[in-house]
Amino acid sequence: MTGRPRRPPRSLRPTRRGWTVVGAGVGLLVAGRILGAVPLDVIGVAALAAVAAAAVAVGLARSGLTVTRRVTPTRLHVGDAARVDLHIRAERAVPTFDLSDRIDAGRLRAGFVGSPLAPGAVAESAYRLPTERRGRVELGPALLESTDPLGLVVRLRVVAPTESVLVRPRVHTVDPPGMAAGGRRIATDGTARRAVADDDAGEFLAVRPYETGDDPRRVHWRSSARADDLMVRQFAAPRLGTTLLVLDTRAGIPDPGGAAFERAVEAVSSLAVALGLARRPFACTTTAGTVLTGRTTDPRHLLDRLATVAVDATDAVDAIDTVDTVDASDVAGRVTGAARRRVGGPGPVVVVSAGDDAGLAGLAGLGRHLRAPGPVTLVVTGGEITAAARGAATVVDARAVAFPEAWRTRRATSGRARAVAPW
Repeated sequence: MTGRPRRPPRSLRPTRRGWTVVGAGVGLLVAGRILGAVPLDVIGVAALAAVAAAAVAVGLARSGLTVTRRVTPTRLHVGDAARVDLHIRAERAVPTFDLSDRIDAGRLRAGFVGSPLAPGAVAESAYRLPTERRGRVELGPALLESTDPLGLVVRLRVVAPTESVLVRPRVHTVDPPGMAAGGRRIATDGTARRAVADDDAGEFLAVRPYETGDDPRRVHWRSSARADDLMVRQFAAPRLGTTLLVLDTRAGIPDPGGAAFERAVEAVSSLAVALGLARRPFACTTTAGTVLTGRTTDPRHLLDRLATVAVDATDAVDAIDTVDTVDASDVAGRVTGAARRRVGGPGPVVVVSAGDDAGLAGLAGLGRHLRAPGPVTLVVTGGEITAAARGAATVVDARAVAFPEAWRTRRATSGRARAVAPW
């Protein structure tokens, strides 16, 4: 895999040898005119005619190859070992060919030289896909280089189109955030369809016939006597409160796009996956008011959005407002508006920031605006933590240590270090 200019090359052009022949032909024609030597004119015309004939032959020739790509694995994260397999099929007899695939808008190039293929023959090639950074990686187009027997003219044909691959942020194994004060289940306004509870912690819903494996303590004897069959109580579980994840994307944070912001994105993705595995609903928004995902238990859509999120990101569809200021009250207003529209019931609030002295205290106070049932958890991956922020939220300091380690220790810094209650 080698570097390559970003500008796509011309499809049909003389090679270096071809340009040499063209220059020699023009020089012979000029010398023949000056010296009056007809043989020199003949040789010059023959040289130019050879290049022209080669261009016509290469331009009219068919490629005879069909190339398809397959990326493994299909869902990529930063640091994953990924490869791109090229499936090459010959529609007709193909001599030795030169195939290249452009990577990341031409920043890199994977080149292959193939042996002759018979009609219907299949060849396989592969190369490693760079996953050092998150974002959208553009693959292609795959170009087939065709030339004439004398090597005077080369033509590049597109044999596989351009496609994009998302490299999602790295996901760490962590525990999900706490359920907030008030118990393991948080009731909502009752407008959503109720789920069936596995225990009797929920609201009584109805009775149903006894099934093998039911707890005998849930038998409803009065209904059983009336139906002349064993009937058991069925309970409805109230909906879990929605955990709100807030990613700080303000333009004023230090080192935008640097390691601290990347760690913040990884922290959000890790918490979302942990909540999804626990089947607990969550939502995610940025400090710009952009809703990355509404209430859900499936983190896949959020991971796709986090693959391309940037500092001060806005969304043409979901953005509540576009404000460039870093004023804490403006941030709280935008996040509150987004949360009330798309989040749902109350739940814990986790704010992840790369650090900003001017706004951390305001982010820590988001719980008051959102009427969260518990304190805000503030995860800081860079910058400085102010005393006001330490006193207003449960702070997870992930600046000097990796986020998984900081999250496992879960120390709150409110004036002095104290242990946080288990999630």
